[in-house]
Formats: sequence, structure tokens, C-alpha cells
Amino acid sequence: MGACDWSWRRSSLAALQLAVAAGCHVLVTSSSSAKIQNALKFGAKAGFDYTSNNWVEQIQKYLDREVPKSLTPSDVLGKPAIPGLDLVIDGSGGPSLNFYLQLLRNGGIISLYGATSGLCDKFFLHALFLKNCSLRGVAMGNDDEFKAMLDLVEKKKIVPWVDAIYPFKTESVREAFDRMGNSKQFGKIVIQISGESTQGIQSAVRSKL
Repeated sequence: MGACDWSWRRSSLAALQLAVAAGCHVLVTSSSSAKIQNALKFGAKAGFDYTSNNWVEQIQKYLDREVPKSLTPSDVLGKPAIPGLDLVIDGSGGPSLNFYLQLLRNGGIISLYGATSGLCDKFFLHALFLKNCSLRGVAMGNDDEFKAMLDLVEKKKIVPWVDAIYPFKTESVREAFDRMGNSKQFGKIVIQISGESTQGIQSAVRSKL
């Protein structure tokens, strides 16, 4: 069971689509209820608003209810551990890293591909090694991993979701950047240089979903 940070850096939807295609039980976090609802339509099992005061407790209650105790590894002293996430995919960093570490099962992994929320000033290092967890920085995979990803995309017919298409004009491009900068998009924003109409492109992409 894994979680995706859903602040909507543009990798979030791709992570969700790939994880669902791989058979993972995916949870998402976001400050937008609309984006959480859209994520559920793409296969997420549950979503949580990280601006709420008790979002960590909400996720832990979900894990306690949904994760079989038999799948929860014991802690370093051999005592049964509380259910937790296998993997967290995060692009924000910041103080949330400690919350994700709290929610990981023993031996779990945080895969970090960005730090848009800045540094985590007081990272709980003792929890990292006592739970045998790993914090992995991710920038790019190797050739074999890239090929494996493409094979999965082809096999599962994964298609990027297009949020909006803008013509290649000064004002329209500015609107596209504003939409992205304000995190209003759900999926990819496309700038059309020439050729097929925007309606035709959108219809062609969505007809495959």
C-alpha cells in the first residue's frame, strides 16, 4: 500500500496511473477536494486533505482498518508493529517528511523526487533507522527501468490525461502558465503549435481512456 503526495506537481497523476496499473493500493493527499475526487476516478482507494489538522490520524485509522495484521512486519524488538504504508512518493519535502515517516511500516520507503516545500529542519533520524526505513532520492531511472516503464504503459494502455490545450499565442500561453502556477490543473497542459484543432486533440486523447 502506498501514498502519493497530491499537491499536483505534474508527476502525481503519472505516479497514480502507473501504481494502479501495477496493482498497488494507492492513497493520495491533496489540499483540493476536487482533485481527490478526480484521483478516486483514476483508481486511488482513498484521499486525504493534508491541510486538515488530523490528516495523519485519518490515514492511520484507514491503515488500521484496511491492512491485515499478518502483513505488518514486527519492529526491531520483535513486537508487532502498527500497520503502515509500504511506499510514499513525495515531491514536496519539508516538514511532511516526518509525517510520512510516521506512517510508514517497518522497512518502508520514502521516494523523494522534489523539495518544493523546502527543507525538513528536524528530520526524525532515529525513527528512520529504528523502523528500518529508507529515504531515496529519485531524479531519473536507468535504461532498463525506463524500458520496464514503457512496457507497462503499452501493456496497460496508459494514456496521459490532458487538462487543457492552449493555442501558441502570447496571451494563451500566459494563461497556461498561470493555470499551472496556481495549481488549478488536473493532468497535462498542452501548448498547440500547429495542426489539428484543440478539440480534436482532446477528443483523441480522452477516447483512449
